[in-house]
Amino acid sequence: FFSTSITASGLGMMGFSPIATIIQDLYDVSDFQGQLLMMVFVIFYIPCMFPANYLIENKGILIPIYIASITMLVGAWIRMLANVNYYFILAGQILMAIGQPFMLTAPAKLA
Repeated sequence: FFSTSITASGLGMMGFSPIATIIQDLYDVSDFQGQLLMMVFVIFYIPCMFPANYLIENKGILIPIYIASITMLVGAWIRMLANVNYYFILAGQILMAIGQPFMLTAPAKLA
């Protein structure tokens, strides 16, 4: 379960990288908006890392893993509304970016 979630996190982050120009043309957005789909993971990692570390240290590893899995799952579902609007994709990416630190900071506790 954990390995699959880590893989899904990476795929969510880099999933739009190869098709950034297609996204820009399809939704008529700027280059910055097209690249923002990948940058939100970097932007949200640092602020979300602190609550993730707090939960891992004080509540154990299970609750943060569940938070990460649920937010990444809901974010992926929202991304499926890509035919509706660019902002649905961005909202899904943001949700997945919020869940990623909860997943990526867990191995340090296991070690």
